[in-house]
Amino acid sequence: MLKILAIVAGAALLRAFSLPGWFDFALPWMVIPAIVLRIEMLNMRLKWRYEYLCGVLFWLFAFGFLHNVNLFAVPGAAIIMGTTFIVEAWVFRKLRSKYSAATAACFALPACEFVRMKWFYLAVGGVPWASYGFPLADSAFLPLASSIGESGLVILAVCLAAALYSWWRRSASTALLLCVLVLTGAVATTRPAPTPSSSLDCLVIQPSIGVHQKNDKMYAEEFFQIQYDLSVAGMRAHPQFDLMLWAETMWPLPAVDEAVAGEIRRPWPGEDDEVIDLVLMSRLQRQMVADLMAPAPEGSYFLTGSHFYHTAKTGEYSDRSTDFILFSKDGELLQHFSKRKLVPFGETLPFQNNFPGSEYICDLSQKYFGLRPDFIIPEGSGPLQARKNLPAIGGAVCWENVFEQPFRSQADSGATAFAILSNEDWLGGDGLEMTQMLSASKLRSAETGRYLLRATNTGQSCVVAPSGSIDMGPGIREKAFWLAKLPIVAADTATNYQRYGWLLAPFWALICLIMLVDNLLCQRRIDLSLANK
Repeated sequence: MLKILAIVAGAALLRAFSLPGWFDFALPWMVIPAIVLRIEMLNMRLKWRYEYLCGVLFWLFAFGFLHNVNLFAVPGAAIIMGTTFIVEAWVFRKLRSKYSAATAACFALPACEFVRMKWFYLAVGGVPWASYGFPLADSAFLPLASSIGESGLVILAVCLAAALYSWWRRSASTALLLCVLVLTGAVATTRPAPTPSSSLDCLVIQPSIGVHQKNDKMYAEEFFQIQYDLSVAGMRAHPQFDLMLWAETMWPLPAVDEAVAGEIRRPWPGEDDEVIDLVLMSRLQRQMVADLMAPAPEGSYFLTGSHFYHTAKTGEYSDRSTDFILFSKDGELLQHFSKRKLVPFGETLPFQNNFPGSEYICDLSQKYFGLRPDFIIPEGSGPLQARKNLPAIGGAVCWENVFEQPFRSQADSGATAFAILSNEDWLGGDGLEMTQMLSASKLRSAETGRYLLRATNTGQSCVVAPSGSIDMGPGIREKAFWLAKLPIVAADTATNYQRYGWLLAPFWALICLIMLVDNLLCQRRIDLSLANK
């Protein structure tokens, strides 16, 4: 019993502590012995409750920073995400009936990770946080992401661990061969990061306004004034710039399209619905941006992230999305596109809220947690169109930072760099989540060959290079403005990951599926044969 619990705890804790941010020094290599212990645990064919216990324990640490949102958020996430370990174990056991433990792990673990990262299991979209390959963002393996991406690093980490497991157990398997093939292919196809052709001068405003301070204690005019004053000071200190950026949700009003008739209708717990005329809001929005940008140089732009509201249908609340919004110097709304990857249970519910009782759950969530998980994903995506003095810039908001697809898609569409707008004060000031977000940014930059500018409310604002190097801006929770130089690459730049490397993970999962189906059919034939005797 003690041996079992030691292996369960070891597999969970070693993997958890391999994630960035837990210590002052990185421990990315710890993920390898963690996977070795995980394979040993799987091969022991323990009862399902031990698999679930290992999963819950790991996710308690992996999502530990969620306690800043709500005390129940951490165990809630762990209880749900712990089921992924049961799925891993089921697939492994089916493959194990025909293949060695190391070989079964080589296919079962990456395939299950691929499904979790892309779709998860509860119809709420993918959950790519804390993958087996995530710690390797802070290791010498990072350059390989330009060929095989984070999902390929998952495969590489598992194959390497499986090869070590075979050596430890002195058993023959194809794990070492698979490891050599993946590593050789990744190294052979890795190319130097593209050379920037120019740079964009970006004035980043980091106001360091606490979320609870902003939502519970301040009027919109107050936190707008803080950012306004900081922006004016920044423009005086740096009179020449191309783009000024405010973080996600730091625009104080509902953002709206220009010259659209109708009204916004949104609920407030314990109060009457708020109703706002769209035309008046549009005029106010334009005037506020024009006043803010009055000291800005000609040809400059203003970029921010905001909740974007759409015309309310009769008797219904307005649809809303979280948008990446570009304004001209005179306040004209030039382009906006919405966040494509919503936060499960924070911004959306299973089946995109299309089930009985979803409205009631949204009301309860807003009342007790301040979050209303009913966001939509309208048509249209980035990057921003190229304009005078502004190249095509891709965009992501907060949680999207951990997804590869929005970045790859926008890079394919001509993005020359990326801006990530984020307000991570929701997740606390201890730096754990911010450190891990930086590691995710390294992977996204390496995968696309583009530089990333993180413009945040409380930190960490910085520029991330495809090589993994970081040009740090203001410190965490520092109230400051910062003139960042964002390197620009050619619009037709394409890494090998963009071209074909992203296909490795689905191809690997397909092989696993074929092996799984073959085993299930073989077992069925055996069962039928025994039944007929």
